[in-house]
Amino acid sequence: MASHLIPILAAVILFSSQSFAQSKSSSKNCHRNFIIGLNAEVVSRDKVGVEKISADLLSEIKKRVPCSFDERNISFTRASEDLRMRRIDMYAFAFSIPEFLEFSDPVLLYSVNRLLVVKKDFYKEGASAEDYLKNPKLRLGAISGGRFFTSDKEIELLQKQDRISFDPFPDGMFKLFEQGKIQAFFISPTYYNLYAQKYSLKEKTRVIADKSTLDLALFLSKTRMSESEKSLFRNAIKSMRTDGSIKKILLKYLPPSEVEKYYQTKN
Repeated sequence: MASHLIPILAAVILFSSQSFAQSKSSSKNCHRNFIIGLNAEVVSRDKVGVEKISADLLSEIKKRVPCSFDERNISFTRASEDLRMRRIDMYAFAFSIPEFLEFSDPVLLYSVNRLLVVKKDFYKEGASAEDYLKNPKLRLGAISGGRFFTSDKEIELLQKQDRISFDPFPDGMFKLFEQGKIQAFFISPTYYNLYAQKYSLKEKTRVIADKSTLDLALFLSKTRMSESEKSLFRNAIKSMRTDGSIKKILLKYLPPSEVEKYYQTKN
């Protein structure tokens, strides 16, 4: 699995500020108040349905962990610093990357294949994502301010060849594509399903599922949380994977065929 690939945000995977307002939920069974950083509203200009997946995932975790939570919206780029400085107990959610692993322990919710979206005119039957990366005639898009969906190695290659354009947001990739400024880009199935419909691009594009996957995780502080506290969240997420709760949440927002094809949600 490509642990060096970043946060989508993904996927699939953002928060509604209304759903994630500063809140606390008390319980008789736990006296611990966890400070949780929320990867909210940082990788989408348009507040649309994608973030609802993360909102539902967090809501399900909180049902299974009988503690209170102090929720704070924190950008992905600031999250690793807040984990390092021990300002937060956990971060929800992001794709697993080395910067996070130094200061936190990831708890996997699901893995998902990343997709390479290619302009129909450049599509070749049987060609892999790597083949397109090596095509000198192809200009690719990538998310700036963090390695969303695209690896450092891939970005370095494209920059050396002056074949890359950046935008801060996933929906920006689709706009660059629509404007003809790029011919391909990596994205999660969640974003492709949403924005391809919004920009009417499904007839103009072809999609290649890359073999590498993105691992969406909850990151637990190595220094602020004890092993017994971490076990609360590990057990909660394990039970969600076992009983199919994560898959059910994905099915609320994604076509069943895509969930079956691209997402791995079981233990």
